Amino acid sequence: MNTKHTPGKLEYENDEAKDCESWRIFALSTDNHDTVADVPKTGDEEYDEVTFENVKRLVACWNACDGLPDPSVVPKLIAALKAAESTIRWAAQESAGRVKAEIVGGWLHHADQARAALAKGGAT
Repeated sequence: MNTKHTPGKLEYENDEAKDCESWRIFALSTDNHDTVADVPKTGDEEYDEVTFENVKRLVACWNACDGLPDPSVVPKLIAALKAAESTIRWAAQESAGRVKAEIVGGWLHHADQARAALAKGGAT
């Protein structure tokens, strides 16, 4: 995937004191913090609450994918991590008594880290 977009991380601006009419999403990587998007507020409190959560999610996803040339690989990475975690646990169970306990413990530690990362992302 060879796309041109603003590089680096983003941030959002939500300054209630300024009584802004939109949330500004801007680039941290540019000297002027160039605007990437302006997401308008509607004045409908319930709708704007959902929209603000969307702004935060968009920025978080953008930032999490910083450095990935093709973020569309993320679902495949999640599937691979799930498979690896399962395989590690199977191998640890099958190797019990034949492989040093500290080695199996290391495997299980990595499996636990994989499971925790998947759970944090809601991908369990």
